[in-house]
Amino acid sequence: MVAVRVDLTPLFDALSANDERVVIAQIAQILADEIAGGVLAGRLSIPAALGDTVGNAVPVLVAAGRLSDWIRVIPPGPEPGAVERRLIIPTVALTNAALFADKAISDGLKQSKLDMPDPLFPKDIAHHEAAWGALRDAISARDVNLTGRILMGFYGSGTDYREMEGALYYALTARFAADGFPLLSVLAATQALDYVDWGDRAPVLFKWLLPLLMRDGVEVEGAKAVRDYLAQPDHDLDFVRTRLAMSDPTAASAPLRQAVATGGTSQVLEAVFQALKRGANGPQAGAQIAVVAAEHLAGVPLDNADAVNRAQIALRVANTARIAVTQVQDMRVLPIIFHAANLVNQTIRQDGTQRVPPVTGAVGSSLPGGLIESSILRNLERQIGARDEAGTRATVRRYTQMNFPARSLLGTFGQVAARTAVAADASGRGMLVAQAAGETFMALTPAQQAAEGMALLDAIAHVLIAQPSDQALARRVDQALHLASGG
Repeated sequence: MVAVRVDLTPLFDALSANDERVVIAQIAQILADEIAGGVLAGRLSIPAALGDTVGNAVPVLVAAGRLSDWIRVIPPGPEPGAVERRLIIPTVALTNAALFADKAISDGLKQSKLDMPDPLFPKDIAHHEAAWGALRDAISARDVNLTGRILMGFYGSGTDYREMEGALYYALTARFAADGFPLLSVLAATQALDYVDWGDRAPVLFKWLLPLLMRDGVEVEGAKAVRDYLAQPDHDLDFVRTRLAMSDPTAASAPLRQAVATGGTSQVLEAVFQALKRGANGPQAGAQIAVVAAEHLAGVPLDNADAVNRAQIALRVANTARIAVTQVQDMRVLPIIFHAANLVNQTIRQDGTQRVPPVTGAVGSSLPGGLIESSILRNLERQIGARDEAGTRATVRRYTQMNFPARSLLGTFGQVAARTAVAADASGRGMLVAQAAGETFMALTPAQQAAEGMALLDAIAHVLIAQPSDQALARRVDQALHLASGG
């Protein structure tokens, strides 16, 4: 596609030189040429992956790409030039992420050779579970070289990219990390590659993933119980593959959510299994699990930093599990839904079911939004800026009841989230939560969006009102865009 072939050399040079003004101008020009923000984010992720030793640059770039594509559909206001400016409004999100990742990008651009081990092709693997089992065992043993060889073997043999993705998700269910880091890293890598086409870029993201997959984190409580439950013959999941009836989204509903929110481990696992038995598919069950995680996050006291962090991880893990079973139609990946349900449940049990009511912000923040979509969304921005969570929730419900497009609403949330400097916001927490909750929201049916889906929007609002007020970069981007537009 043309967008992938755009010359980013001037942007790379500006990032390497830490020249903020040129970075802003280059990103704005690329967007003005009608190139998707996601494509640009994916292109930036390739060199960033080579220089990102911590593992936080690529996820933020991917999140900025997703939010940018939503931001672009926000309806323009009545001001002169508003339609043209809509193309470049995502400059704030992408500049914020790019400058956060500038050192990783600069370091990655200096690497002239990709140092990866020789491939071990699937046909040469002597394992009773073939390449998938070998990859699982290599990751479990923290064998960096063998893991790299197997991944390069997939790539070198022309294995379908979803097959490679599925093997990684399957491998991580053997040790399901409590912090979700390896799983979230796999999602970031695959989403970056989806933006730019896997092609010859896959080895770069494999190299980035290798040390992240090896992190020796604590396994989530109950993970062994999940594996034991699914090992029982009565809990074989093959019926999902063989049934002929259409999936039923209502089969994964209130009983499943209730079990995940309040049940013990055995009740959670049985509820997921029964939802699948009643006709739900993996993505539908995964979406409901994410809703429970969002309900928890939306009520966590914001002054409890550890609880907020655990809750946002649970939401992002649930969304990742949903995406995994959406993109990989292989029964070996389906257990990831059970693991995600267990992690969400364990998170709620650890932090309790305490819920704080939404706070009311400054007087005058809840101004009438009228009946025009753009006016309601602007009012929403004001309410979040005034930290008026109660008013924000009311405006969100009003917006959805008027059947305005969901993407514009998510774009508005994304626009707000992207204004706070990534480094000041726990490495982009606001953008990452907006991405995960927004992706799950878009996967729900319209009826579900208007009902349980509100929890996903509440979770975004809850996190955004607590963002730090470091918006100096966003204001500088605003000023540059104003000058460039001649306004």
